Amino acid sequence: MFGGEVGRHIPVALGATTVLMTRWDRDTAAELIQRYRVTGIVGISGIDTRSITRHIRSAGSMRGGIFSGDAAALSAEEQHEIVQAAPEIADAPGGGLMNTAQFLAMPLALPLMLSLLGIAVAGGMFVVPLYAFLTTFVDKSQTSRTIAANNIVNSGAMVAGSVIAIGLSALGVPMVQQLLLVFC
Repeated sequence: MFGGEVGRHIPVALGATTVLMTRWDRDTAAELIQRYRVTGIVGISGIDTRSITRHIRSAGSMRGGIFSGDAAALSAEEQHEIVQAAPEIADAPGGGLMNTAQFLAMPLALPLMLSLLGIAVAGGMFVVPLYAFLTTFVDKSQTSRTIAANNIVNSGAMVAGSVIAIGLSALGVPMVQQLLLVFC
């Protein structure tokens, strides 16, 4: 998922039942998971994500574990051993983050970059003349209303695009292929 906000909106858009807790409680969570047959947990609230982000930025990547149930009763040393024994997540060939050369070596890197460039150029070729037209040819007393109406139309298009992307994701179409569909 793309974060807590999207993690709450996508299940609703797909018509799934969403269970929210105002305060974390292990026993209540276990009861709700069983009652509503929860199949996925999007996020945990009550954690200062800014401090985690600052720590990751200053110390580099790190490993962590979230323990509940019987595992929550384990000592910190036992939990640490479990985290250290877990296999590493390989973000890139060989593990870790990709540098530019590794990214460019990926088979779909060039089509992806060309797709993004095409989207940026086409967007600029449309938006710049549109706003120039809106600010010059519309009566000055109607300029703000016209731009507001244009923003509403843009918002509708973004919602439609998001719904299409959610639908394609639900059908199992990978994100890279969704982006490449723009130019097909």
